[in-house]
Amino acid sequence: MSQITEFQWIPLKVDAKSSPASTELKALAPEMKARPGLLHTFHGAPIEKPQSREFVHVWDSESAYRNSKTLPVQAQASQLFRQLIDTSESAFAPFRAAVALDRPFAPIAAAPVVSLAFMTLGADVDVAAFDAAWTAATASVEAASKPAGFVAGASGWALEGKVFVVVSGWESVEANEAAHETTKAAFGAIRGFEKTVEVHHTSFSAPPQ
Repeated sequence: MSQITEFQWIPLKVDAKSSPASTELKALAPEMKARPGLLHTFHGAPIEKPQSREFVHVWDSESAYRNSKTLPVQAQASQLFRQLIDTSESAFAPFRAAVALDRPFAPIAAAPVVSLAFMTLGADVDVAAFDAAWTAATASVEAASKPAGFVAGASGWALEGKVFVVVSGWESVEANEAAHETTKAAFGAIRGFEKTVEVHHTSFSAPPQ
C-alpha cells in the first residue's frame, strides 16, 4: 500500500515553550513515535511563520494513518496542542492534510530547505483536467535542465477535499525562488484551477534514529 504523508502546522502562543502542556507533550513523545505504522516524523518552524510549528508524519499506509486517530495517546496529544495554539485574530489558522505523494518525503526533508505548496481547488474544478495540465507542465520542466539547487520533489492529492500538494527540496530559498521565475510560464495553466494557495519554506529536523 502507498505511504501517506500527513502535514500539519499550528500557530503557537508566545509562551508555548514554557507551558506545562509543552512539558507534558515531551513526556508523550516516546509513545507518539511508537504508534503503529509510523515511519518518520519531521518537524521545523516555517521560515515565513517563525511563531509556528510544522509537523510531518509519514505512515506506511492509509489504514495506519486513520487508525492513529483512534489511539488514546493521540487524543491526549491533541488536547495538549490545543492549549498551545494561538487563537488571536492575527494568527493564521491551523492546518492539516494527509496526502498520497507520488515519491517518498524523506529525501525531500533532508534538503536544507523544503518548499511546501498547498493548492485548494474550487468545488467545480475538473480533477482530470487539472491532472492533465499538471502532467504537461511538469513534463515541460523536466525536459529542460535540472534547476540549480534542486534536491528532490513530490506531489499528490490530499485524502480529503480538493487539495493538491507540491513539496520540493532545495539548497536554499533563493534557489527555489530563482527556479520559480524560470518555470513560471510552464505552470501558467495551473493558476486557473486554484481557489487558494499556501506556500512556505521549512527546514526540517532529521528523522529520529
